Amino acid sequence: MVISDEQLAEFQRLYKNRYGKEISKEQAYEQGMKLICMLKCIYKPMTKESFEAIHKRRIETLPGIIAQIASQDSDNIIE
Repeated sequence: MVISDEQLAEFQRLYKNRYGKEISKEQAYEQGMKLICMLKCIYKPMTKESFEAIHKRRIETLPGIIAQIASQDSDNIIE
């Protein structure tokens, strides 16, 4: 995979804005490639059907999660 000079410059700019430190073009390339490799490992595209199933499951489980949190909060109230 090739990272363009513009992309490297943008990565350097973002890095400096975030960490307050300038990095070389070589460092930007190395860290950019590591970031791309990591994203390839963890990113999984999903179908619309998968998204809808996950969304449905979240809607079904959310009231229970909220009730648990509320119960824990009420147990921790100091009178």
